[in-house]
Amino acid sequence: ALAVAPSIGAASVHISTDLEQLGKVFLGEELIEKWEKKGLSVNKEAIDGVVDAMNRGLESLGGKAGYVALNKHQIVMSYQQTPDWFEGEQQDFIASHPIPEVRERFSNGEWFVAIQTTSGSSTRAISAYGNVMREASQL
Repeated sequence: ALAVAPSIGAASVHISTDLEQLGKVFLGEELIEKWEKKGLSVNKEAIDGVVDAMNRGLESLGGKAGYVALNKHQIVMSYQQTPDWFEGEQQDFIASHPIPEVRERFSNGEWFVAIQTTSGSSTRAISAYGNVMREASQL
């Protein structure tokens, strides 16, 4: 997560809220709702961890076109206690992932895998996101 200087006051609260919302988007609001129905409430630290993993994944792309696959279950388990069913759900997710490299790296506990593609529009989107995150970190 980004560190925001405490002297900013209201602006830091706004950025913190925006980053939390962004984390929920990265995690998947439908997935969060599914887990809540099963009794798991994802804490703020885990959501911040999702934002951090996405940021690191995008940085590892180095501005090249691509996407970041997140090991969402692993990130959540790193920040909070989870019910017994959660690890089984993670194993099912990993086993069903279509990309062998992602299956292997997620099985090893990695939080993300950055995968390069060749789409120009993806490059622009990643670049724009990087610019927004850099600007936010300077506030």
